[in-house]
Amino acid sequence: MFVNNPARLEAGIIFGLMLSCAYWSWQFLSRVPVPVVFTSGIGLITYLLIKFIRAVCFGFVVAPWQIFKRIKEIRAINSLKKRIEQGKA
Repeated sequence: MFVNNPARLEAGIIFGLMLSCAYWSWQFLSRVPVPVVFTSGIGLITYLLIKFIRAVCFGFVVAPWQIFKRIKEIRAINSLKKRIEQGKA
C-alpha cells in the first residue's frame, strides 16, 4: 500500500538511512564523557535526547568514516593473520 507512493518510499529510505547512520554516530559521541550535571533524573533524559538528535544529524558524516575505519582494521587483522600463519610475525 505505501510502496505505491514514491514520495513515501523515498522518505522511508531516507529515514532508514538516518537511523542506521545514527548508530555509528552514537558510538562516536559515546567517547565524550557525560557531564556530571546530566547523570541523574531529567538531566540524563535530556542529555540522551540531545545526544540522539546530534547522532541523527551527524550520522551521514560520521558513518562513512567509521565504516572505512572498521574496514581498515579488518584488513590489518587479516594481513597480520597471514603473516603469523607464514611464520613471519
